[in-house]
Amino acid sequence: MKYYAVIDTNVIVSSQLSSRADSPIVQIWDLIMNGDIIAMFNEDILEEYEQVLLRDKFNINTQKVQEIISAIKVRGLSCERCDCELDIQDADDKKFVEVMLSRDDSYLITGNLKHFPSNSRIISPADMIMIIKANIQESSLLNEPGSEYMSDKKREILNKAIAATLEIRQSAKLDGIAEMDIADIDRIIREYRNGKKK
Repeated sequence: MKYYAVIDTNVIVSSQLSSRADSPIVQIWDLIMNGDIIAMFNEDILEEYEQVLLRDKFNINTQKVQEIISAIKVRGLSCERCDCELDIQDADDKKFVEVMLSRDDSYLITGNLKHFPSNSRIISPADMIMIIKANIQESSLLNEPGSEYMSDKKREILNKAIAATLEIRQSAKLDGIAEMDIADIDRIIREYRNGKKK
């Protein structure tokens, strides 16, 4: 079964920095790379991913960031924004909800639920993992193949992104920023957004 989800920037950044392979955030990234979660995006979301990953604090080089963004494009789904009437504290978070609303069967996965209104489709990484596990347990037969045919070019892009992620995680451990608190990551995201508004 495929799951469609918009991935909040804090989850993307945390998935690259985390050294814990069993953490829900890392599992979300692995599910995106496996094609089990289809990451929904638009150009505004990709731009935010790229610019936040390039922040000096994370010490990730441009090539590695490009490999990650390319993999999201290859495995993901470009979507239009749909008007949203939900009350969202930060106008910059609205794009994530509006892209989620472009599909009725999609989720928004965020590491900081308090930034969004209460909604059954806006969930944490741990919630998404629980949903997937529950669906697997309910059915012993999978309706879809585990991996689809992939061109050599797409496979090369994904392999580069996986290698880049592993290298970023190792560097994050050495630099002491692995397992950075989600609040610290959110602060860096807000700094980027505030700088963009000026």
